[in-house]
Amino acid sequence: MTVTAPWPYFVLSGCIIGVAGVLARILRLDTRKLNVPLESLRGLLATSVLFHHAMVSYFYFQTGKWVTPASRFYAFLGSAPVTLFFFMSGFLFWSKCMARNGIGGYGSFLVARVRRLVPAYYVSVGVVLLIVFVSTHFELAVPPKTFAGEVMGLLMFIPTFSVNGFQQALYVNAGVVWTLMFEIAFYLLLPILFLIFKGYRVFIYIALAASISWVLARRGVVFPFDPPTRPTGPLIILLLDSFFGLGFGLGMVVAFLYARCPPQWRQVLQQRRWTPIPLFFLAAPVLLKVDYYAPTEFLLLIIVFVFVVAGNDFFGLLSSPAVFLLGTISYSFYITHGIVLFVLSHLLNRWVQIRTLSPLRYWSFIGVVAVTATCFATLLYWTVERRFMRRSSALSPTSSSEQPAPETRAA
Repeated sequence: MTVTAPWPYFVLSGCIIGVAGVLARILRLDTRKLNVPLESLRGLLATSVLFHHAMVSYFYFQTGKWVTPASRFYAFLGSAPVTLFFFMSGFLFWSKCMARNGIGGYGSFLVARVRRLVPAYYVSVGVVLLIVFVSTHFELAVPPKTFAGEVMGLLMFIPTFSVNGFQQALYVNAGVVWTLMFEIAFYLLLPILFLIFKGYRVFIYIALAASISWVLARRGVVFPFDPPTRPTGPLIILLLDSFFGLGFGLGMVVAFLYARCPPQWRQVLQQRRWTPIPLFFLAAPVLLKVDYYAPTEFLLLIIVFVFVVAGNDFFGLLSSPAVFLLGTISYSFYITHGIVLFVLSHLLNRWVQIRTLSPLRYWSFIGVVAVTATCFATLLYWTVERRFMRRSSALSPTSSSEQPAPETRAA
């Protein structure tokens, strides 16, 4: 067995679902007015990111470098969830805009987003700062003004590489902040995007993104962007095009098509006999050796997303209470799993060097990390995140001019 073998992911994912099943029996979950498969998908995506970071962490202890793993399978467990998360945000909020002919009150919209994202995230920032101070022996290692700027960056969802002289600060939470930064940018730009590209003009948005991708590819600016294959062009344009254009953008297109397609079409996609199709497209980026975050990966994964939006539950997996609970706590899990991984792996490394562990022992350890992260995220959701969320869904269409989208909580 090698450490990059795929089967530990499936075995340990089953363990996580088992633990979530026990928690789901204890906690009361309300599935009314929610697209259960779409909500549940969040949970599987968040847990998949944990396994991606587990592999990154393993090689970090080998080489001292935090980079995407050489394993195509575990690299995919990082890129695919992020891509699908962006699809979801584009779909949910574009559906909301179509139903209301806009986002409604901009101030109320932003307040709702703050209530959704900030409380749990600030708890995670507090834990990160505690780890930083423990690592620096509770001494201020930088000028107060510098430290204040570093903390402010964290609070504003800006990736911060060093805090109080602790060079590993970015890795404490596995560096997940960058995706939240893109989410927030999308929220801020949403009214402008809808004003310009509402209706059939959303296809112009996608056409522009596709054109930019083609031009960049012609110039050799392609993903992956980890060493040694860094892009040769402007990285910010590449990122904006990939995530705003093909990430949020494809989700927006799905929202537009969903609102106009006949209900019979969605009922066909819900049938389990067609489930092998999205499963094939889910595996295709790995089987076809597609570069992560490449346009091809976006186009393959959007097929998977369409089936889930239509209500396909992947042979019952996405309708199970256990996976639905994982979806419910997915945001708390996403922002804290890296913290649990960092703390437990560094504690273990004090007694047994991780680089000396056999693959079986390392993945057994990751099983402990996964269970701990699930329990911690459930606690954080129930004590903090849930208290600040609105009782109504993020999607509550008020206009009958559009076909309402299936509701789910917007991350």
